[in-house]
Amino acid sequence: MPGHKRNPMLCDGIMPYEIDLTEIDGFDNLHNAESCILEVQNLAEKLYNVKKAFLLVNGATGGILSAVRAMTDKGDKVIVARNSHKSVYNALELCGLTPKYIVPKVDKEFGINCSITPSQAEKAIRENPDAKLLIITSPTYEGAVSDIKEISRIAHLHNVSVLVDEAHGAHFPFSGSFPVEAIQCGADVAVASLHKTLPSLTQTALLLTSNESLINSLAENLAIFETSSPSYVFMSSIEKCLDFCKNTKAFDEYIIRLNSFDEKCRELKNIKVLCCGNDNIKNHNF
Repeated sequence: MPGHKRNPMLCDGIMPYEIDLTEIDGFDNLHNAESCILEVQNLAEKLYNVKKAFLLVNGATGGILSAVRAMTDKGDKVIVARNSHKSVYNALELCGLTPKYIVPKVDKEFGINCSITPSQAEKAIRENPDAKLLIITSPTYEGAVSDIKEISRIAHLHNVSVLVDEAHGAHFPFSGSFPVEAIQCGADVAVASLHKTLPSLTQTALLLTSNESLINSLAENLAIFETSSPSYVFMSSIEKCLDFCKNTKAFDEYIIRLNSFDEKCRELKNIKVLCCGNDNIKNHNF
């Protein structure tokens, strides 16, 4: 294995057969990383400032399924933001969990979900004192970020763990102009999709935690939900992406472009861009 034997003559050169390897001597094992894959994990841990980073080649979906199972027992009650990704609902069903929902308010002008507020989280926790886990999506697909720091503080006061689907916030640690990453705000576990906002191949992501008591359980559940034949093409893509992220100049230039876009939006007469140009974040519950 693999059956193509890394033969570039099989196609027109578009498919990366030559770097599509499998678990052989000298190329490490994703589920028991000791050498080259461990080095990539260590780099991710340094860049995201966390105790443990797991490489995901089944996308954020695999990370969410693994995290939910690692953080709960069958029959547990969990508090869930109603605008969660479908993988969260699959995890609830697979793990036999009882959900209690927090429904975010809707921004009337743009018709999108607003942030989950700390008061909403606290109300749900007080109404469900036996809840074990709180699951929130932040940022949302549209970019609405919740106050994870305050929500985590409140949850931990009531012995409730916090899982943040941070799929669209993989870029957060790399500029002071971005919001603070969820683990730095006190979340127990976060999942970040590298391929959504950073230059990595589709289906690549990271599972992040600084809660040492969860590390072994997360690893055990990743062995269940993540493929036993991880793509070395994907893992190579993660490594290249993280190498790119060490270049802070690239993000400085990106912020300059964002600010330029914001200024140009002020000239628009018939189109309004969310939180850009003449539309201010103060107009919304974000």
